[in-house]
Amino acid sequence: MIVSLSVEEENGVSATINLMPVTLITGTPGSGKSRLINILWSTFSNIGGNVKAKINWLGRVSIMIRAGINNEIAGKITGLELKDTEAHLEYIIEHNGRSLRQIIKTRDKTLLVTEADDSRSMITHPIEAPVTDAWNLAGEDTLRVPEGEASVLISSNEEVLESSRALMNLIRSELLNHKVHMLGPYFEYESKDQSLSHVESLGKNGEGAIRALAEIFMNPKFDNDVGLLRKAMAKLGYRSLRVGLFNGSLTLGFRDSKGIYRIGAQLPCHLRTILAVSTQVILMNRGDILLVDNLDYCMSNETWDVLMGLLADLARDKYIIAEVHNYELVRRINLSNAVYSVVST
Repeated sequence: MIVSLSVEEENGVSATINLMPVTLITGTPGSGKSRLINILWSTFSNIGGNVKAKINWLGRVSIMIRAGINNEIAGKITGLELKDTEAHLEYIIEHNGRSLRQIIKTRDKTLLVTEADDSRSMITHPIEAPVTDAWNLAGEDTLRVPEGEASVLISSNEEVLESSRALMNLIRSELLNHKVHMLGPYFEYESKDQSLSHVESLGKNGEGAIRALAEIFMNPKFDNDVGLLRKAMAKLGYRSLRVGLFNGSLTLGFRDSKGIYRIGAQLPCHLRTILAVSTQVILMNRGDILLVDNLDYCMSNETWDVLMGLLADLARDKYIIAEVHNYELVRRINLSNAVYSVVST
């Protein structure tokens, strides 16, 4: 399980995030709040792939992902002699504008280093050997040795090489096992949709929210989450929330504060924000991460309080990392509650 993330960038973005169910990123204008969210999104969305042609999204940056390990995992990489006390692995991605380094280490011991630039693709620790694609972020080809190259060296270090491969495979499976989703900076979508189909990610602006809500409302396993969502909406004057077919389209309906039932009406922007973010969290599996740029979009004190209470209930075994412009809204949260943490950039 991923337990923390760190980013250090030459342009000034610097933050360490010890994951809580809800982590809010704050800072002065221009401090890099959105940049931090986008670095994390670009990193996770490129895991398992070759990044040579698109590495410019990183700039000059170091990213560290810290993940927990157990005795079963340690036993699979015996050639690297992990100790029982080494309960975490750190996967570090370093890019200096020309080359890429990937490092896997414990707190006190470097286990694996790969390096890639225009002239070479190598393992440089614990052995030196050419590999097929060190531009691949934790991918299957990252530690694959080209056929016929350095055969004597490789055969004499086969156990270490196999342990290194197992280590990289564990990092990759951990990062790919927990999906990362992205929303924001704006939530622009209609209160109706043309089709009923399975949705896992809503899209950055929440485009799939109505389809996802329809699936959630029809699936009994989400009954508790739907109940929490309806209670939150009722606090803001929106009652009898449901999704159904109307004139051939999936349409959201609700009873407003005056008791008038509205079907397919244009949603207020704060309601679009709340529905998109909470729906994406409901869809996520345990350990998944949601990145949100501009979580406080259209939020007043009242709507923010409702959203924070709802997310605290929905994200107990999931993770939300969200950028917030208005620090006065952050100050309204009871940070003694173990659900929340705040990181300043």
